[in-house]
Amino acid sequence: MKGVDNTWSTERLKIAFDRFLSENGRLPTAPEVDRTDYLPSSRQIQRRFGGLKALRELLGYEVTDFGSGASRSGIATRGNLRAKAAERELEQELAQLFGEPFVHSEKYYGPGRNRADFIVYTMDGHFGIDVFTTETKHDLQKNVALKIDKYLDFPKSVRLFFVVVSQNLSEDEVQLACKGMVKIAKLPELEIVTPKGLFDEVRSLTPYIEPIGFVSIYDAV
Repeated sequence: MKGVDNTWSTERLKIAFDRFLSENGRLPTAPEVDRTDYLPSSRQIQRRFGGLKALRELLGYEVTDFGSGASRSGIATRGNLRAKAAERELEQELAQLFGEPFVHSEKYYGPGRNRADFIVYTMDGHFGIDVFTTETKHDLQKNVALKIDKYLDFPKSVRLFFVVVSQNLSEDEVQLACKGMVKIAKLPELEIVTPKGLFDEVRSLTPYIEPIGFVSIYDAV
């Protein structure tokens, strides 16, 4: 049985729900919330937030009503699948530019258990990447605000890119949506870009030389 825990901030809840989404390909139902040890109880969620639907909306998920079969079977997974596909494609592009040994995925940073999607090492300095999908300016701003809190322990001397994968938002629209966000000042090295914007920024960095005899996982038999 879960104990009472009054320390559930929106940041902590978003991280926990994102973990469930990553592990299961969808957001949890109320019974699954109660069975998952790293989530609060559904009763706590009902008392503090007015129920799961209200909490999903607060956390910025595009699908908040999971009452229909269509939502349960497909809609909730599409954003996650797009994000995973984007991460894989981005990893391969980064490996081609900077060498596979120097592109580290799911890299821990800071004193806690937070991880960046990628840390890339170059002769001109390192940089971190967090990739996420969104289709509206409102959801983009919500995601950025939550992720800024997650990255407060990220090394201040290392460039950090939030890479926005979107079918609807252009590079200019992403920049415009984030321009007035005061919270961005908490991360002085943060840049919010699309994948194209990322490569425009990092393509000129000098890669390290790969070890002699290194065989890429993409080429291994």
